[in-house]
Amino acid sequence: METIGNDLRQMQRIPLAASHVEALRAAGKVVTHPGQEFLAQPGEPIDRFIYIEDGEVEVVNPYTNERHLPFTLGPTQFLGEISLLYGRCPCAPSRKRA
Repeated sequence: METIGNDLRQMQRIPLAASHVEALRAAGKVVTHPGQEFLAQPGEPIDRFIYIEDGEVEVVNPYTNERHLPFTLGPTQFLGEISLLYGRCPCAPSRKRA
């Protein structure tokens, strides 16, 4: 059976160090999004790395606009990195939770 990592410890989310967060702030800008605003849409290139400081982001079903997965991304997590690095479009819409 194939696995993504040797053990589950490799899959743990570890928050970025404070120095890395400061580097993100220095290189980018802080933006506040209202609830229900889409941050990524399928078919539209993602042009930014999104680090979440406050609130939650959810993946939604592109046909119904209903929450698609039972979990969200929250503070200290991020999105857009893979699509951004490969110059691709996200495969699922993501929006800020209300």
